[in-house]
Amino acid sequence: MASTGVVGLFVCLLAVLSSGLVQAKLTRYDNYRVYKLSIERVEQLELLQLIEQFPDGYAFLSDPVHLNSTVKLVVPPHKLGEFEELNSKYSLKGEIAFPNLQTVIDGQLRGRREAFGWTAYHPLEDIYAWLDTLVEQYPDVVTPIVVGETYEGRQIRGVKVSYKEGNPAVFTEGTIHAREWISAATVTFVLNELLTSQDEAVRNAAENYDWYVVPVANPDGYVYTHTTTRLWRKTRSRQNVLCYGVDPNRNWDYKFNQGGTSTIPCSDTFSGPAPFSEIETRTLSAYIATIPNLSTYLDFHSSGQLLMVPYGHTREPLDNYYELMEIGTKAAAKLEQRHGSRYQFVLVCVALALIGATVAEKARYDNYRVYRVRIQTEQQLELLQAIEQYPDGYRFWSDPVKVGTEVQLVVPPHKRGHFSEMRAKVGLRAQLQIANLQDQIDLEARPSLRKETFGWTAYYRTDVIYAWLDSLVESYPGIVTPLNVGNSFEGRPIKGVKVSYKAGNKGVFLESLIHAREWVSGATVTWVLNELLTSSDPKVRYIAENYDWYVFPVTNPDGYEYTHTTDRQWRKTRSEVSILCRGADPNRNWGYNFMQGGASSVPCSDTFAGPSAFSEIETRQLSNFISSLDNLSTYLAFHSYTQLLLVPYGHTTARLDNYDETIAIGTKAINKLRERYGTTYRIGNIAEAIYVASGGSIDWVKGVHQIPLVYAYELRDLGQYGFVLPPEQIIPTAEETLDSIIVILEEGANYGYH
Repeated sequence: MASTGVVGLFVCLLAVLSSGLVQAKLTRYDNYRVYKLSIERVEQLELLQLIEQFPDGYAFLSDPVHLNSTVKLVVPPHKLGEFEELNSKYSLKGEIAFPNLQTVIDGQLRGRREAFGWTAYHPLEDIYAWLDTLVEQYPDVVTPIVVGETYEGRQIRGVKVSYKEGNPAVFTEGTIHAREWISAATVTFVLNELLTSQDEAVRNAAENYDWYVVPVANPDGYVYTHTTTRLWRKTRSRQNVLCYGVDPNRNWDYKFNQGGTSTIPCSDTFSGPAPFSEIETRTLSAYIATIPNLSTYLDFHSSGQLLMVPYGHTREPLDNYYELMEIGTKAAAKLEQRHGSRYQFVLVCVALALIGATVAEKARYDNYRVYRVRIQTEQQLELLQAIEQYPDGYRFWSDPVKVGTEVQLVVPPHKRGHFSEMRAKVGLRAQLQIANLQDQIDLEARPSLRKETFGWTAYYRTDVIYAWLDSLVESYPGIVTPLNVGNSFEGRPIKGVKVSYKAGNKGVFLESLIHAREWVSGATVTWVLNELLTSSDPKVRYIAENYDWYVFPVTNPDGYEYTHTTDRQWRKTRSEVSILCRGADPNRNWGYNFMQGGASSVPCSDTFAGPSAFSEIETRQLSNFISSLDNLSTYLAFHSYTQLLLVPYGHTTARLDNYDETIAIGTKAINKLRERYGTTYRIGNIAEAIYVASGGSIDWVKGVHQIPLVYAYELRDLGQYGFVLPPEQIIPTAEETLDSIIVILEEGANYGYH
């Protein structure tokens, strides 16, 4: 019965995915999918290798290394939309192996028993305790051995089974890759059979060889899979402020780093800074070198159903390859007889090639948490900046740029354990802001709030906003003129309207949704536009009729549409930057002090500035239109969130141009804004109020065209809801914002700017 169970487990992917202890609640994989992918073309291989290099939450269960192979890929919920697009574009023939990884993991909790056995997986202490009982029960046969030690101070323990002197030795090793639990279970089952089986062939093998049995060759990693992250593979040595561990099966001193490894410390296949850099491999190799008469070495991994022989660096059949092939082929044939499990006999390097009409789904953020994190030390800043560079599923809502500031950080379920460790290690003060981000996203789009007519109790998609603009042109034919500055990368128009009651007015430009996920900015601008046309308030009527208004509610239509159809947290454009990365930050792409700080050159980054200034068709066309206007006196850009009124510039804290006047006017504006609902704003130039951020629209407008009054609003709130501000707050946000706009224009006139 036990042998049937263990052979079944040996060939099952559950070996890689099964559960940890009940208390291991920090890291979860709810709605994480596992896909089986076929690699048939070079571009598919390149794509998957790029994902492996920059995973951002993806995780490979087998490495993408060769054509004509298959791999298994874990896709987190926030990447489902992106993955379906890639799957369709590159014809990966993605087949869902497991629709919900957590249910697979949870399934392995059933069947745990107090006694050691092979109907469940056991933590390290249970395995070691069982080894101790064998020493007690078989004192003349079983000897305890310590073959090494670990980075965290654990022993690498095993036993020697010897029935008589002079036997040739067999060394068996399991779980050098921490997540491959079936390997340890198989090794312990074999060990038990060596001591208890009455089968003649088993007795012959048991008594005519000395067995050195090490069930867990990577104890630190194995413990970590039980307590924190089930899919952990490496050791637990510290490599840098963010990355831990080395692949202990890439760290041995023979043809080190000669292929199939990574030099990136956060990679699952990171081979380490040097051969035998890991104490586990150093001490284990030293012990192996002391074993006399060693004739057989058996190393157990999962999954793939392969029987492999050296070498991994070459396809050449070296040493006694042909004898090993003959023996291994017979072994694989024998293995198949019991349960029909088919194994292939191959070289290690060949094995790497063997393991292994779509509608885009929406990314989901179930159980993704949002924390407000206070940066108090340089060490904390260094850690958060490292996470920003290698996010692996984390996402910042505000950039970690200096000590003494706060950031909002989205923590995916599979990173809860890691985040908890990081908090403890560097003393991060982290306050939970949103316990389940998906709940808040769902509230944004409650069906009960959506009406047939356009309004401000819900957020609307691009086509609905554009249809409303068209209706204004029809309703106010002598006042509202349609504008179209051109098309986006995906061919959508960038539409706006001009509101003008008489000739000769100075112009006011309103820009919003340049960052796609900042929905309240577009809603605020459309509300202000509606008030300019319908309000009877004398002050609103005055600014409406004595200024020409150029209003563009959606300046990044591709990105905004993507937030509705696929990923609510998308920020950038949707241009094709590389095989994997899409889009540039359109508010880092303007041609004034481009890439002078606060922007990234990494294409997958949320703040990627683009390959060059105005590389994005959206910013090129918008800037060309602005340059054609000869009457602008005011430019107002709308963003969210953090309740700030910002003035140029983002590349320097120097108080340039008419800084003092714009601050004086802006201070009066935010004081007026506070009167209605008590909402408090701060004011300053971009670099001093938040952080250095070059290449923005307001810097270009000010620096190139010297428009006198240029501001950027960061609208509500202070982080309780962040980018997913409830629709109930649209109108209050817009009302108080309009109050402040009136003051900006009134005070600007007093300074002679209009």
